[in-house]
Amino acid sequence: MQIFRTPFSVTNTANASKVYGSNKLLTQEQKQAGIMHKLDMERAFLFGERKEDLSGSHPRRTTRGLLGFLNENVKDIGGALTQSDFNLWLADVFAHGSAKKMLLASPTVIAAIDGFAAGKLQTVSEAQAKYGIHVVRYISSYGELNIVMERLFEGAVYGGYAVALDMKNIKYRPLNGRDTKLKTNIQANDEDGRRDEYITEAGLEVRLPKTHGVLTGVTG
Repeated sequence: MQIFRTPFSVTNTANASKVYGSNKLLTQEQKQAGIMHKLDMERAFLFGERKEDLSGSHPRRTTRGLLGFLNENVKDIGGALTQSDFNLWLADVFAHGSAKKMLLASPTVIAAIDGFAAGKLQTVSEAQAKYGIHVVRYISSYGELNIVMERLFEGAVYGGYAVALDMKNIKYRPLNGRDTKLKTNIQANDEDGRRDEYITEAGLEVRLPKTHGVLTGVTG
């Protein structure tokens, strides 16, 4: 489990002033802090390492992310992704677990799939309406893959990454009573302002690594 905290504050003077797009600055700050809180959790759930630091007065713990759990069906392409390479990897990924899985892919991997699967990708409109994300379906001989672009896969290290996930074997696990909450008015009594904080204590449960997979090294 890891504690995620995103504090934010506004002065009473600023909050009493009208700002563009909203009558209250606090409303805008709550929205922005909520987005940052979710991004912090997303980064940890992708790249996090399980650690415990007991050196201070309060223990500090970080949670393990997906890339720390997924050690099966790992394929380094080391260049351009071909449909043949992709399907060989999918054969391993779908050898165990569900017949329908999710692919979180970098923009580079998405572009490669678009190139060799032109005309074969189907937009999943119901998912767009429900979650506000763009999902496309790739039907292979081995199983059905719902593809979502993961923009945190970027840069020299992760720009060629994609992870296939059997969602039946992944669970979001908040500590009892510690799922995301907005704590309000946590400022000191003498502070002339408003201080709030989003706080979550949670981790991931990932089972059966053979039902998932990792693709790396895609350059185009």
